[in-house]
Amino acid sequence: MQRNKDKGKKKSEAAPLSFDQLIDDAVESEEKGERYKDGEKAKRFFEAAAENYAAASALTRDAACEYNLGRILLLLAEFKFPAYPPQQRKRLLLDSIARLRGAIALDNASNADCLFNLAQAIRARFEDELDDLDGPSLNMKLFEDALEADKALDAAFLIQREDLRKAIEIKNEACGPGCGDHGHDHSHTNKETLQNDSTQDSSMDQDDGGDEEEGFEVVTEETPITNETLIETLVAHASLLTLVGSALLPVSKDQAEAAFIRAEAKLAETHVFWTDAAVEPSDVGLARAALLVAQGEAVFEMSPKTEEASSAWTGLFEKASAVLDHVLVLHPMCAEAPADKGDLQCTWAESVMTCAIGSSGAPGFEALANSVAAENQLAQSGGSSSSSSAPQQQQQGPATVLLVTLRQMYAAAAASYKTAQTIEPGKANVSCRLGDLEATRTALYPLDTKTRNVLFNNAATHYKRAIDALGVSMNLLSVQKPCPDDEVARTALLGLAKALSHLDGREGDVKTALVCWKRREGELSDSESAIYFGERVLALEWFDKLV
Repeated sequence: MQRNKDKGKKKSEAAPLSFDQLIDDAVESEEKGERYKDGEKAKRFFEAAAENYAAASALTRDAACEYNLGRILLLLAEFKFPAYPPQQRKRLLLDSIARLRGAIALDNASNADCLFNLAQAIRARFEDELDDLDGPSLNMKLFEDALEADKALDAAFLIQREDLRKAIEIKNEACGPGCGDHGHDHSHTNKETLQNDSTQDSSMDQDDGGDEEEGFEVVTEETPITNETLIETLVAHASLLTLVGSALLPVSKDQAEAAFIRAEAKLAETHVFWTDAAVEPSDVGLARAALLVAQGEAVFEMSPKTEEASSAWTGLFEKASAVLDHVLVLHPMCAEAPADKGDLQCTWAESVMTCAIGSSGAPGFEALANSVAAENQLAQSGGSSSSSSAPQQQQQGPATVLLVTLRQMYAAAAASYKTAQTIEPGKANVSCRLGDLEATRTALYPLDTKTRNVLFNNAATHYKRAIDALGVSMNLLSVQKPCPDDEVARTALLGLAKALSHLDGREGDVKTALVCWKRREGELSDSESAIYFGERVLALEWFDKLV
């Protein structure tokens, strides 16, 4: 008993940790989290690092500490395996933004990394608000934050460019006069790097011994400033402006177009930093294609939904498609290029259907099927009595021509996704999107049972491939553990259940997929989906209880 009392007394008398000790603990926790990378253990270590940085911040207002706390909070907000619930993610982003703003105020906006991370945190919150948007426009406060992110990226780029210029200057001076006479290469523009001086906290006193500042350089490995760093900043800036331009469209067409123009200028500015002037970096090409797609969608939204007015947005989609093809030629292992092209081709097909029918998705497919059936009935009743020698295309009605066009467009999108899948077989989100597409294509063959069954089988195969890539167990005796992307897992499980419900004898597999989906907190809300559950499954007693 006495021994226990002594332990309690010793514990109660323990001195509180100092600022330096808290920073050391935060560094240690962060390093352990980095070793695990993802999963519950990594998440706990990063949370412990955040708690220690917060405790240190409560003792001393230090720019480096505030920056690292804001950075870790952003890392946690973006954590996917396992992900935080939406409301908790929102709080993490807001706290991250507040801490990064504090760090910027303390070091007079001299830390490029801090400015960059602030912009990324603001962008993440902006995207979340767009995803949750129900009304016609966003809160204007979010646009003000986006403007702050815009300025932060401008400032970060200027700091990085100046640091790189100094590094090149130092390197050239080190070569000495007459260096060129000895065959030395002075073309350092595309090669030089610089240790990021902006990671130094100018507000903190340092002794002449060169001791490193606690909580900053020890925590975050210094990243050299290179041409790739500047390209990354410019691409991030262009992507932000593209996102803001799309969001501004309902508010102000002029402001949206101005944002798109600036995004294009940022991407053009990367050219001077390319390693090879003839080879556009993949991330620049992908961002340029995304910008063209966004511009095309904007033109589509503002234009009359007629075939005559379609040339403007169609031209932009064609340019985006060509850019993505070029990215794949230059970078054959860039799976994102064909995956993005698949997304574009699906968007393109939906736009074509909206112009022709007035709607896309399930209502559009249903309307198209009815129009094709009416044309067929008219042709069979003798309503189309033109010469049998006329080309078949001329004998088809507009609905049938549209049906053939959409079949071709969606087949091309499937081919793009399969190319991405071949390059990176383990990309679960691509397999899931391919499953969605194959299931959607069944709506274009309403009377062709054989083709529909093939497509449903294909969809089930791709959904299962996504599930396996995520490491999700479909054993009902197993616990549904967190996976790298729970949202994709839920989508794939529900898609698998829907696809299998249309195939004979797969009712048991449908139930298994739905049970796993339900255990992952799945909710059936996609009432506008082009694919529904098969009638045989809808009639089963257990279905309503599960769904």
